Amino acid sequence: MTGGVVSPSIDLGSELAGLLERAVADTLSNMAGFHPVAGAFQILDEAKIHGDISGIMNVGSRDWDGAFILTFPKATIFHILARIYKRSFDELNVSVQEAVAEFTNVIFGTFKSHLSQHGVSLSMSLPNLVMGDDHRVVSMLRGPSLLLPMEVAGLPFHIVFNIYKKT
Repeated sequence: MTGGVVSPSIDLGSELAGLLERAVADTLSNMAGFHPVAGAFQILDEAKIHGDISGIMNVGSRDWDGAFILTFPKATIFHILARIYKRSFDELNVSVQEAVAEFTNVIFGTFKSHLSQHGVSLSMSLPNLVMGDDHRVVSMLRGPSLLLPMEVAGLPFHIVFNIYKKT
């Protein structure tokens, strides 16, 4: 599937994926000293991702509805947090949950700032968390989704950004 138009100055494709990749890189570099690597993005009618903990937030405006989803396997989030807190993690405790919510908030906030430079103004909700071994996240919103696989220190995580114009 090809990308759709998010605004006159940006499309749901390589340009948007680049802004999202930059937001993730800025956040993980500043917060944890990591330099994440993006895989090939995909535009899908229905993005399905698996993970062990996910931060999910609704985004939108008067004209747009959307969702932002950040999903980590345990090994990835534990590795990131071990660097930040200088200790190991082996369960999805409150510290891990708060960190995933904060990463979701900060990454989307940075992405939102990049989008505003292209004339796209979105509001955001507080992140919600979903936890469970190898859970599957499916966005029920209409329209295409941008799926961006990422990795840090060889460990994977995924981001889905879905947005559609209200009718």
